[in-house]
Amino acid sequence: MANNLLAQAIAQLDLRETYTISPGGEPVDDLYSNPASLINVILPNLFVIVGVLLFLFIFLAGFKMVTNPDDKSVKDQGKKTITYAIIGFLLLFASYWIAQIIEFYTGVTIVGN
Repeated sequence: MANNLLAQAIAQLDLRETYTISPGGEPVDDLYSNPASLINVILPNLFVIVGVLLFLFIFLAGFKMVTNPDDKSVKDQGKKTITYAIIGFLLLFASYWIAQIIEFYTGVTIVGN
């Protein structure tokens, strides 16, 4: 019986009006009417965060390699980390330019102002 009541309550819940973002309590549906508008906000910020993480990975891997030059396992681990960071950078670079191409052909601003 309790499970049935819970299922009914969940079915009647309107998530568009329940979740609010701003301090004034503006519903999410008013700010982001479709998924594309939400992605347009997230994507530029994601590029910045991933860029900072890539820098940190390369810096820390290099630091490990410099501080332990005699330990072969640490050196190999540092090389792997740098390799993965470079692959991540290439993926980030490619995704940025794919977004730019989509912007050019569709006229929709994804990355930028």
